[in-house]
Amino acid sequence: MLALFTGVRGRLILGSLVRLDAPVAEEDYVPMYVILWRFRPMVGQESEFERAYCPSGEWAQLFRRDHDYLGTELLRRSDDESGEYLILDRWASRAAYEAFRARWIGEYRRLDRRLEELTEVESFQGAFEVLS
Repeated sequence: MLALFTGVRGRLILGSLVRLDAPVAEEDYVPMYVILWRFRPMVGQESEFERAYCPSGEWAQLFRRDHDYLGTELLRRSDDESGEYLILDRWASRAAYEAFRARWIGEYRRLDRRLEELTEVESFQGAFEVLS
């Protein structure tokens, strides 16, 4: 079984779940483009927000239409009561993400408008590329 995980110096690599301590070969390196968002759901809407933004939620379902989408991580802040969440959407490359947005812009905007009532704060934090 293969898994995607972060290796030495933050490199994303494909590796075996059997041996996480195995040496990393250069050909195992996986380039990646990560979009980072910060959200605070409306009080009382946390469960609905989590359902919509989780790795199997509505956003991920839209993203999965593209073979270069690599996955979503939904993180909830645990060190205070702010109710903040971070979302990391992973793509094979910046070009892949931009091509997806261009192709599916109508569906993207409709989903964004429909789900905006779940959040009081939505803030784009940046786009990042994994360094080798």
